[in-house]
Amino acid sequence: MSTNTKSQRNKIQHDYAQLQDDSLTTSFDADAMYVATLAIINIAETLERIAKTLENVDKQLQTTMARAWAEGYAANSPSHMIGPYHAPRNPYDGSTPEEE
Repeated sequence: MSTNTKSQRNKIQHDYAQLQDDSLTTSFDADAMYVATLAIINIAETLERIAKTLENVDKQLQTTMARAWAEGYAANSPSHMIGPYHAPRNPYDGSTPEEE
């Protein structure tokens, strides 16, 4: 959970507690607004976790694709073509096959 989300949640909880202390009871509208606001914050936290997971998946995919490209290039290239001047750049990590 981000610091901003955590501070927003704490402020909402504090404001709601203050509202209850001031009036000794709350209206249905205040209760509904509190629940809806916390639900929105929970959705935001879930979206943050999903974004972090997708970022990790993307990094793993890029690493796997770069390795697969290098292995495929090495397996399907004639030996006289291997080298930094002849080899194309790996589109996934920008590397070139090593010169033998």
